[in-house]
Amino acid sequence: MIKIVPDANLLLSGMLSHSQSRTRQILNLALAKKVVMYGSKETYDEFCEKVMMPKFSKYWKKQIFTPEKIILDYKAIVNIMDTKGILENVNVVKKDPDDDCYFKIAKSCGAKIIITGDKAVLEVKKFEDIRVVEPSKFLDSFSKINSGNLF
Repeated sequence: MIKIVPDANLLLSGMLSHSQSRTRQILNLALAKKVVMYGSKETYDEFCEKVMMPKFSKYWKKQIFTPEKIILDYKAIVNIMDTKGILENVNVVKKDPDDDCYFKIAKSCGAKIIITGDKAVLEVKKFEDIRVVEPSKFLDSFSKINSGNLF
């Protein structure tokens, strides 16, 4: 099973976008049990905060789901890891240290892949044995990854 760490924006985008979007395709892999997604209390809190932003209210008016439903979906798709004591005093994402949480999650669960569209995180590219990729690169490489080859 492939372990991945998605960022909050990827998850939200996947939940709100059409069925053929790249981010939705990644969520579908998780729902089909082809990948396992991991997060932490910090990423869960960030996701909940984003869901409640006024810019997303248009989706709640047009869609069948509510912010509360999206938050429940997060809990159903993402395994929450405890990252206390992981990578303490290490700054991986120089431009946005708050994003170090993704690397802490990956170390905690043994994931080798962080999927994000965040430019500051993407600049890292690789930290120890963890690769940082955009959703499209992950999907384009999924068959190789599934057979054990990373990119």
